[in-house]
Amino acid sequence: MTTRAWTPRSSNTAAPIHEFSRPKGLGANSILALTGDFASKLAMFVILALAGHLMTPVEFARFGVCLAGLGVVAAVLDGGIAVLISRDGAASPARRRSLVFASIRVRVPLGVAALLLSLLAGAMLGHPIEWVAVCAAGLVAALTLTLSASYRAAQDLEVEARQRAAAALLAVALVGATLFVRPTASAALLSFALAGAIALPMLVGALRSDPTRQGPVESPSALRAALPLGAMAIATIIYFRAPTLLLGAIGSTNATAAFTVAATIGFGLLAVPNAITTGLLPRLAATSGPAERTIVARRALRWTLQSTIGLGVAAVSVSPWVIQTVFGER
Repeated sequence: MTTRAWTPRSSNTAAPIHEFSRPKGLGANSILALTGDFASKLAMFVILALAGHLMTPVEFARFGVCLAGLGVVAAVLDGGIAVLISRDGAASPARRRSLVFASIRVRVPLGVAALLLSLLAGAMLGHPIEWVAVCAAGLVAALTLTLSASYRAAQDLEVEARQRAAAALLAVALVGATLFVRPTASAALLSFALAGAIALPMLVGALRSDPTRQGPVESPSALRAALPLGAMAIATIIYFRAPTLLLGAIGSTNATAAFTVAATIGFGLLAVPNAITTGLLPRLAATSGPAERTIVARRALRWTLQSTIGLGVAAVSVSPWVIQTVFGER
């Protein structure tokens, strides 16, 4: 992939973000992805640790179920768009921008319908605030994925890493303060959604583009290629989150709370392989042929095996002593 050299502009001219966004290698992008994912996972770990000490077991279990539901809502509202942009947006900045705007236009009615349905379902089941908070946080997460995908397609994950770190700090600060004042699942979820919304503008640079180099406007039909990708993402997140949701529906409070802790640790351990695959997809999309793709994929597989085996052994060794200390005896 060739890139145009960056040249300074005058202060009164807004430079398109991708004109000074240089593609980075797979290793550099994997490190940036790991940094952002580690910040997000660490923030969630800290939030759940505080919740374990400050919330009652009933509220903690409810909070865990809501977080599981949030992941499913975000996957449904994303619908595979983020992966589509990361893959097909590698062609040009104009292509990335047109895909982002088209996907947002298509999903606005879906987002409004989701909020209304969550309000109705919450009112019927007696937890309207929790349902609306889950939906709002899911909308913010889906939009964050869409905008982040534009940077992934450009093979430059630096902005995304900064945004995720900022969102993580905001989430710990806002949710932590909320838990000390009102240790309930609904209050924590609303603070969590607010933190993501505040950090979201850091990604809007992906929407800038040079008006002299506009690409074709994408039609909704052009986004149909995202449907299989979305189906795979939804199936994956349901596979991971279904146990928490089922325990919340038919299991005991203690079992739900314990599984929430276990799932949090499990998702935390996924940060390393996720970081590698995050940098891998746009890198593969920009390769010149099958031979280069094979070399890149084998390198990524080797890194994944080396890192995850060591990480798994370390986690199993220390977790029996860490869990009770961090999350509390309950």
